[in-house]
Amino acid sequence: MAVNDKQKRYLRGLAHPIKPVVMIGNKGLTDTVLAEID
Repeated sequence: MAVNDKQKRYLRGLAHPIKPVVMIGNKGLTDTVLAEID
């Protein structure tokens, strides 16, 4: 199911005030990051 531009704007608006819990760096999703999430 494709998401159109109007839906993307709406979803971004909902997510905007949410603070990130985990930030993925240049190395991507490492075992250490996965362990922290668990």
